[in-house]
Amino acid sequence: MLSATQIAALTTSQVNNLTTAQIVALSTSQTRALTTSQVAALTTAQVAKLETEDVAALSAAQIAKMSTAQIAAGLSTAQLSALSTAQIAALTADHVKNLTSNQLVAMSTAQIRAFTPNQIQALTTAQLALMQTEDFVALSSAQIAALTTDQVASLSTDQIVDLTTSQVKGLTATQIKAMSTDQVASMETADFAMLSVSQIASLTTDQVRNLTTAQIVALSTAQARALSTSQIGALSTLQVSKLELADVAALSAGQIAKMTTDQIAAG
Repeated sequence: MLSATQIAALTTSQVNNLTTAQIVALSTSQTRALTTSQVAALTTAQVAKLETEDVAALSAAQIAKMSTAQIAAGLSTAQLSALSTAQIAALTADHVKNLTSNQLVAMSTAQIRAFTPNQIQALTTAQLALMQTEDFVALSSAQIAALTTDQVASLSTDQIVDLTTSQVKGLTATQIKAMSTDQVASMETADFAMLSVSQIASLTTDQVRNLTTAQIVALSTAQARALSTSQIGALSTLQVSKLELADVAALSAGQIAKMTTDQIAAG
């Protein structure tokens, strides 16, 4: 059996020409002994023949040096599922954006949660759409905050509904502005009620005029007072009529002054 030193001495050409039987025969210590250049020299067919325990033995540095083809076309779903969270975090942005649908679905919740902010931003909108509910709701507030505006805008209303309260609280003002009126309206009442005053202030006038009755009722006095005069002006008469008395009483003189006669009459 070749030692780790002997394995490391193989040229990249020699590694590239190892037979299927030789790849399968590699021990975990031999696999880990491969240099990053040797790992990069493996064909996708050779990568596919690495045993699961060998793949799990690869270092973060070895993983990072693999090509997108080696990851996407070489690793099976079983091999990818065997990667540790440290190995997942070592994947490059290019690796992540080229993961296949089957690979992404096969990933565990712990692996998804191991994605760094840069990896989260590398996900395509199509990949985000494929993310399973249990994985999506497990994303940390930091991961949610890392989503680009395009990614946020691509989320389905079902995914918005699935957001936990802590995830909703983690949304940035820029992300909230990027949401469609349907997305904002689909936000669960309990989550909407927990938005900070700065998040409320970031809502566009279109988003405000499309808030549901339940969301209007759920507004706290602090949230109602955080509405800008433009947002106040965007409220429909029905929405104004649904404001709780405590919320109306909390409105500033400036907010009241910007209300239309129809809004005043409705309130």
